[in-house]
Amino acid sequence: MLLTLACALVVQGYTRQMFGEVEAEPRPAGDAESVPNEITNGGPIIDAADTQPRTLRPRRSTVALTFDDGPDPTWTPRILDVLEKHGVHATFFVTGTQAAEHPGLISRIVDEGHEIGVHTFVHADLGAIGPWRQSVELDETQLTVAGAADNTSTLLRPPYSSTNEAVDDAAWGAMRHAADEGYLTVLSTLDSEDWRTPGVSDIITNSTPDSRAGNVLLMHDGGGDRSQTVDALDKLLPQLAKDGYHVGDVSETTGLTGANRPATTADRWKGIAVIAAVHGSDIVLTVLSWFMIVAGVLAALRGLVLVWVARRHHRRSDRRWGDGIVGPVSIVVPAYNEAAGIEAAVRSLVASDLPVEVIVVDDGSTDDTAAIVESLGLPAVRLIRQVNAGKPAALNTGIAAATFDLVVMVDGDTVFQPDTVRELIRPFSDPRVGAVSGNAKVANRSGLLGRWQHIEYVVGFNLDRRMYDLAECMPTVPGAVGAFRRAALIEVGGVSDATLAEDTDLTMAFCRAGWRVVYEPDAVAWTEAPATLGALWRQRYRWSYGTMQAMWKHRSAMFQRGAGGRFGRRGLSYLLLFQVLLPLLAPAVDVFALYGLIFLDPVRVAGLWLGFLALQTGISMYAFRLDGERMRPLWTLALQQFAYRQLMYLVVIQSVWTAVAGIRLRWQRSERYGTLQQPSPDPARRSRRSRRHPTPSPRVGHLDESRKALKDCQMPSDERMTEYEHDGLRFDVRDNGPLDGAIVVLLHGFPQTSTSWEAVAADLNARGYRAIAPDQRGYSPGARPTGRRAYRTGALVADTRALITTLDAGPVHVVGHDWGAAVAWSLAAGNPELVSTLTTVSVPHPQAFVTSMLRSSQALRSYYMLLFQLPRLPETLVGPLTTMLRKSGMTDGQIERFRSEIVAGGALTGGLNWYRAMPFTSPGRMNVKVSVPTTHVWSDGDTALARRGAELTADHVTGPYRLEIMTGVSHWIPEHAPGALAEIIDARIQSA
Repeated sequence: MLLTLACALVVQGYTRQMFGEVEAEPRPAGDAESVPNEITNGGPIIDAADTQPRTLRPRRSTVALTFDDGPDPTWTPRILDVLEKHGVHATFFVTGTQAAEHPGLISRIVDEGHEIGVHTFVHADLGAIGPWRQSVELDETQLTVAGAADNTSTLLRPPYSSTNEAVDDAAWGAMRHAADEGYLTVLSTLDSEDWRTPGVSDIITNSTPDSRAGNVLLMHDGGGDRSQTVDALDKLLPQLAKDGYHVGDVSETTGLTGANRPATTADRWKGIAVIAAVHGSDIVLTVLSWFMIVAGVLAALRGLVLVWVARRHHRRSDRRWGDGIVGPVSIVVPAYNEAAGIEAAVRSLVASDLPVEVIVVDDGSTDDTAAIVESLGLPAVRLIRQVNAGKPAALNTGIAAATFDLVVMVDGDTVFQPDTVRELIRPFSDPRVGAVSGNAKVANRSGLLGRWQHIEYVVGFNLDRRMYDLAECMPTVPGAVGAFRRAALIEVGGVSDATLAEDTDLTMAFCRAGWRVVYEPDAVAWTEAPATLGALWRQRYRWSYGTMQAMWKHRSAMFQRGAGGRFGRRGLSYLLLFQVLLPLLAPAVDVFALYGLIFLDPVRVAGLWLGFLALQTGISMYAFRLDGERMRPLWTLALQQFAYRQLMYLVVIQSVWTAVAGIRLRWQRSERYGTLQQPSPDPARRSRRSRRHPTPSPRVGHLDESRKALKDCQMPSDERMTEYEHDGLRFDVRDNGPLDGAIVVLLHGFPQTSTSWEAVAADLNARGYRAIAPDQRGYSPGARPTGRRAYRTGALVADTRALITTLDAGPVHVVGHDWGAAVAWSLAAGNPELVSTLTTVSVPHPQAFVTSMLRSSQALRSYYMLLFQLPRLPETLVGPLTTMLRKSGMTDGQIERFRSEIVAGGALTGGLNWYRAMPFTSPGRMNVKVSVPTTHVWSDGDTALARRGAELTADHVTGPYRLEIMTGVSHWIPEHAPGALAEIIDARIQSA
């Protein structure tokens, strides 16, 4: 789209004579040393193609009537009417731009028997431009004529040309080049000089021959006011006829033939495309011009409104809440691999001047986060460990464990000032307030990227939040610093994991539930901002995409009544306009600016840009003043327009594309740098706040009972398996259920991960089993080797064998679905000492599967396996693959998980490589019989696997065997019938 826009503007700029090469006045005459005497002293029609140039002159007592610079919508029709009145034909040398603008006039010229000639595309001086540009000028004009009138011409009149005597070396070179392309150059012997508008009588005088020699008369039907030309022509033609002159077009007066001929079909369609491009560029320019006006007005109004609202908010903030309320407060810190900054964060929280309890929820960190928190030994700090389940789950765990009615949520890379908590909870003195947004500031602001983000936080985020506060439509309480009523959190169902912007989703839920969400600028927290462009891109991509998810989720708020409707119509509309639509169109602003600098007045364009920069600088200075910040970083504001702004709108564009494509983006964790320290607030700023809000005396929180209850909640995560290594690869593992329970290994299929076993695992856990579900080769981020040979069945089986060996618990119960069943069959056949029982789901024994392809419809059902053998192509067919999965019975929820975990998660190629490695599977491996107790499960709703394979499987099992057939269930048995499947697995284990 952006490329199309740029092309359209280039066409517009070119066709409107805005290149420097196009001269408004003829260039000074140069030397004529290379011009043959035959040309200088010959006739005005020149054939310069041969080594011996030839010229031609109209017959005696004839005048070849020619018109330049048209067609013009006003004057060309009037001239044609005069010619028709007097029964005279003429040659019209047209410019390509005018012909493209008015193709109907070209058709009329040809239809009425007149002759067409070429006058270049943009009236360029051919002698002043290079050969490639000369060809473009001639070819594009020729195509335009072909598209407009299905005609071509071999006649050329170079712009700014006159008589033979005026031809210099540059003009002669251009004429030779044109001759090589098949053109005859037509100069003039009589110049009416109507372009000077000297008056009708002078035009007639200039156009009247002074001898009986043949002449070529130059007049104009475009390029300005041609009313004098029309009047003079009406008087000139009868006068010439009376004087015995015959007036006609060039061919008619010289005897030339074939000057105009029908265009080829290819040229006609190319010409139509050129005309469409010119008209399209006009439309684009018109639309873009209006958009620039609207966008500029909106941006200016938004800035002024933000300043006005911020001023009102600032004046009201001192008296809104009074002295506020005094703790105690529960602080929840979700932490995943936050070892770099967790100590500074926790120490800053316990240093608060209000009584607090700090609950750190370690969400399955793989670094020393939990150990660092434990080593601090701080009495007001509790640590909860849990298996990695995501930030929303960690927050919900902390909320459930919170002791007090007010809950502050803070990211693990953020530090508080001693008074941050006190300032943050002041607004809760109003019982209508359900949540409070604090003022997040960038701590690592030393570099250029840090300064840009610092400006964005102070200006963009905080000015917007002041406006949202007064408008009662706050869309986001940032994860870095926010406070909530615990009762309100419970009312809205806690923190949802439905979006990647869980803080925005939660805040919108609060607004829709009728709670006030306000902004407290004095509640300052310091956070680490991304220090590299890549890290910044990932963070903002997640923010932007998550915000769009939340907007879509809460779109019905637009039609609510009361507070929810107010949020929807104000907040969502503002977000849609200024955070989605305008950023989407922002590239057009940059393209248009370049267009203006190249084709328009660069001084005026630069002045306009400087005006907006001055407005933005003024707004930024006011925002910095409100926030008590130094002005020094604002020197980078101008530079911000040339890199940072583009990065931000490209993030929005990618986010919109991701959403439209139906891809669910996975969580992208931010990098941590460990640069945070507990800050020392500005003394002047602190004293101003202290005078308004005196620090209360600290009180002791009641934490003993909470610590006692905590011991019962903590999970001995050091005994849980979260990953294992094999063959230089690292595999992620889900480990749930009693640690002393019998182990059931669950192997997933394509295109899924271990999450497909969640419901079955939960049922098995309730039955006393420990469920181990790995993300297999190609699916675990740390286990994605390249090349299809790395995915041979032997390698897949070896991965599972290594998992069982790592567990070191003897033989285990193995369950496999889809491709996981194929691995399970081979494992049980080759390593029966590792498998206590086998339960395979959907996919039959490998040999039974091969046999069924010859004895049933299985071969037709497996058509997709051939497509999957192709390199790279299947990865581009996500849409058709999604359709196929949906037809196989996948629910919308499963489709979303496929898009997020497999497509967006980068696992699609690895999953497809299981199919691509099939040709390398040894036939001998397929025919090995299984001796362990086995149950095979098949469903009659399976569109991928025929019943025949399930029935033949019994022939390949020598141990105890049972076939279970489910009715009315699709291929996706673990998710569609988890309870029944868990019961079958349990029955197999118990019977063994």
